[in-house]
Amino acid sequence: MSFLTKMPEKPQSPLEQGKNEALEKPALNARRKFEKNLPVGSERIFADYVQVKVTAKPSLWRHKHHLIWEDAHGPIPEGHKLFFKDGNRRNFELSNLHLRKWAPVIGSERIAGKYLLVKVAEPNTWILKQRMIWKAAHGPIPEGHKIFFKDGNTRNFELSNLEMRNHAPVVGSERIGSANYLEIKIAEPDSWRFKHHALWEAAHGPIPKGYKICFADGNKRNFSLENLQLRLVPSSLPVGSERVCAGKKNTYVKVKVSERGDRRETWRIKHLHLWEQANGPIPKGHTVVFADGDRNNFAKDNLVLIPSKEIAYLGIKKITPDTLNDPELFEVARQIAKVNSLIREKTACLGQAR
Repeated sequence: MSFLTKMPEKPQSPLEQGKNEALEKPALNARRKFEKNLPVGSERIFADYVQVKVTAKPSLWRHKHHLIWEDAHGPIPEGHKLFFKDGNRRNFELSNLHLRKWAPVIGSERIAGKYLLVKVAEPNTWILKQRMIWKAAHGPIPEGHKIFFKDGNTRNFELSNLEMRNHAPVVGSERIGSANYLEIKIAEPDSWRFKHHALWEAAHGPIPKGYKICFADGNKRNFSLENLQLRLVPSSLPVGSERVCAGKKNTYVKVKVSERGDRRETWRIKHLHLWEQANGPIPKGHTVVFADGDRNNFAKDNLVLIPSKEIAYLGIKKITPDTLNDPELFEVARQIAKVNSLIREKTACLGQAR
């Protein structure tokens, strides 16, 4: 008789478990790579069942006893499962395979996330187990209420551990809505408004049609009235309306040209639109600039079509209509840019000829 007893294994900490999983990952990846390269018809052991590779791309494996049964009797009916009569999972004789109905009966349990579900009716009606236990003891659960576990253990179904709480948000409750805006409940049963809209309307009255409330500093959590601004919605403006838009370097005037289409089709940069109305589409590789540098001077003779190559040369020399503020000087600079562009082209051609 031995007086030595086997010491119980010490449970692993989450850190130790993570280390073991990290060590197992390379081996698992190597096994997957090996199995991926195996030919169709290869076999492997998976959860103590023999599986057969049926397709290469994508790599698909099926239980061997399923394939043998289906080859003899056709597809396995839904809600049925194959069993080995003698319990030996390596005995693939057709006489050893037995098909049974495997649909869960009423009262069966299954795990859904961190909760346990119980089947209460056919064909497939399931309910949270804690709700079923509470209803059996106290009757129907009122709308907007939820059953909680007092100790946080979702497997402790003692009635004393279950607690019913009002889970419906009351008027004044807040939530994060679309586009990260904060919404506030203003009425029952389920009426919500953007919080910044509700605050502005409480101070100033209804928001006029065609306007919206914006945050002056861009912070969607700063609800001070000084930070809430009433602005016109561009899409509500009639055709022909103008607005000033800030670009990457400069500001431009845009004009609304159509009611339909996306923003690029409905709003055009005004000086480009005016030039195209007078001369047709802007050629590829060209742009339109203000000769005198004044972006509010939309006179026909002040809008000049210029190749992008010349713009690039003038940009290197830091010469723009804005810096010159003189149409004649800008025209001289343009001619210099044009000559420089021609010299470069000729030089490039001579270099290729050599």
